[in-house]
Amino acid sequence: MPPNSSNASMNAAFSDKEGAEILELSYHAVKGHLMKIYSKFRIHARTQLVFVLHK
Repeated sequence: MPPNSSNASMNAAFSDKEGAEILELSYHAVKGHLMKIYSKFRIHARTQLVFVLHK
């Protein structure tokens, strides 16, 4: 996973806005990275991402 996508996934417990502030990225960049991650894992929600990351 690209570094930015990895950082975005680590902040899955935060809202997109909070994640953007933490990562010093735009809201849209965070949203885009999360959509790429969702696609890679074939999931559709942040709660599913948290579950996948804790496996």
